[in-house]
Amino acid sequence: MLLDSLILIAGMFALGVFSRRVGLLPEQASEVLNRFVLQICLPALVYLTVRKLQWQPSLLVLVLVAWGLGALGWLLAVLLARRLGWSRRVEGCLILTLMLGNTAFLGYPMVQGLLGAAAMPAAVVYDQLGTFVLLTVGGLSVAATYSGAPRPGPRQTVLTVITYPAFVALVLALLPLAPPAWLEQFLSRIAGLLVPIALYAVGLSFHLTPLRDERAPLLAGLAIKMLLSPLLAYALLRLSAAPEAVLGAGVLQAAMPAMVTAGALAIQHQLAPRLAAGLVGYGVLIALAWLPLLAWLLRLQGSS
Repeated sequence: MLLDSLILIAGMFALGVFSRRVGLLPEQASEVLNRFVLQICLPALVYLTVRKLQWQPSLLVLVLVAWGLGALGWLLAVLLARRLGWSRRVEGCLILTLMLGNTAFLGYPMVQGLLGAAAMPAAVVYDQLGTFVLLTVGGLSVAATYSGAPRPGPRQTVLTVITYPAFVALVLALLPLAPPAWLEQFLSRIAGLLVPIALYAVGLSFHLTPLRDERAPLLAGLAIKMLLSPLLAYALLRLSAAPEAVLGAGVLQAAMPAMVTAGALAIQHQLAPRLAAGLVGYGVLIALAWLPLLAWLLRLQGSS
């Protein structure tokens, strides 16, 4: 099971990288696939997963952990940047990439592949009620503030949240309405496309940007996001006596590299674009080896 998942994860990522290298698809193919995953596959998966969700106190703890780690990333980015004399644009880039992890695009296929379907409800809760809230409430404001652009108003923020397809699917899944069997099977087939297509799209858009004067922020960002965050998540969820599936999903989600959208926001607002691309690109590369190792360590801990 684990070996099959690793082959799928590494294989689809490698196919994406190869396709980009040989020019197999147009340049905008990655963006089209990203939209297909986020607008179609992800809502189907969220709907099916949340319908089977049995709410428990540990899921609320999971949301608080996601928010707490996001706030900690923000605080550490500010402290490090001001202590070490990094520019304001580097500071803004680090806030975005430390606050927002790739908990949907990379997180869902990794959690499903490495921990199985039992961990997916917790992964959805961490992403939708944790990371997505941080993105809409904090991420857009940070990008605007550090670039000098106007902040999005409350109305714009609320509209962004309630019209996001995965959030709509989340709300629909909470309604006491059972879908017909044919619709559930149809959505299941669509949701099953998420893992291979998402990983292929990540590989298709993968770039390693050389960094010179931003090596220190890069190393600090990777260490905080992919090492410190999962360690803290493990400690907090273990203290709360979270079930193994919730614990595993929370730790893996906390260990995800920077969100692609966070990197795109930083690049769009000229907040250290090379650093943003490096945190996303190197983070994905490290995650392909680090997350399976972390899942294996969690399995060992759970069996002891």
